[in-house]
Amino acid sequence: MYVAKNFSKIHRENCHELAAYLVSCSRSRAYDMLRKQREELLEDVPNEPDAAPVPDDAAVSTDNIERLTELIGQMKPMYRDPLRLLAMGYTNREIAKSLGLTDEVVRTRLFRGRKLLWKEMNSHE
Repeated sequence: MYVAKNFSKIHRENCHELAAYLVSCSRSRAYDMLRKQREELLEDVPNEPDAAPVPDDAAVSTDNIERLTELIGQMKPMYRDPLRLLAMGYTNREIAKSLGLTDEVVRTRLFRGRKLLWKEMNSHE
């Protein structure tokens, strides 16, 4: 649809330029679609932990999981959203793209979010 709307702007003399333009347009639209899907997925991120079994070496007490979930839910979205996406298995780069941020900003927010969680968890013990 994008190419059809901009058909008059396409230079038809050079087939290599046309091919490059079509590839560029296709790639851009695909990224837009992925970004939109990720944004929709962010709205559906549950506030509760899932019931999937946890390996013994990664087991955390149910009280701690509930407390962490509660604390993350109370955080500002700028820290909460990256932490939830990280917990879902997304990489920093994927988180950055889905939230429209740079990798550095995501790393900083994850660091600060973890620091806030650590501080809150230790203040109640």
